[in-house]
Amino acid sequence: MPTITDLLKAEGVEITPELAAKIPTLVEASDEVRGLVTAKQELHEWKQSNVDKVANFESMELKSIEDLKAREELAIANKDFQAQIEIRDEREKKQSEVLKIRNEQALKGSQESAQLEIASLFGCAETGKSLAKNFVNSTIGEDGNISKSYNLNGETFDSFEGFKQSASKVEWLAAQMKGPESSGPTSNGGTGNHAVKQSRSNMTPDAKMEFVAEHGQEAFLKLDK
Repeated sequence: MPTITDLLKAEGVEITPELAAKIPTLVEASDEVRGLVTAKQELHEWKQSNVDKVANFESMELKSIEDLKAREELAIANKDFQAQIEIRDEREKKQSEVLKIRNEQALKGSQESAQLEIASLFGCAETGKSLAKNFVNSTIGEDGNISKSYNLNGETFDSFEGFKQSASKVEWLAAQMKGPESSGPTSNGGTGNHAVKQSRSNMTPDAKMEFVAEHGQEAFLKLDK
């Protein structure tokens, strides 16, 4: 995988030794990188907490395969053609069930990873996780490949970058996203990281419901009209 320095050089940017030395530090200080690191750590923790379930599933799958093989060998030895047909049908059924389970696991992992990526954009982790559920949808095709689409205000985006750029232009979302420090007033009258104010008129019905669920009716009524 190319580094940031490699990508910059490929674009014709001249990288001096001094700049090359600073790039790793600048990248690590980025909110986006920190957010992605946090997302990967949380996904890794999820996988670790489910190790027993995954191992148990694989153990049961192996035992089932061995059992079918032993039964098939016995049926062949006894020239029991009906049993052979039944075992073949059972094998196909089990293979279909295993494929379905694996696809469900992969789909769940993809969805959770995408939600964590979106959540990393927000200053409050819990708010980010709550909002992220509404913005991404993972699907799996017949070929087993997983695709993700990001949805915002009726628009669909194929990439996370496209979603992020659009989200940053929505006032009520931008007010809660990570960004440069600012002493400007926030929607609740205090000071915070964003000078962008939310207003009820710019919020979609779903956004209003989400805001009320997260902050309460009183906070919603305090927003600008």
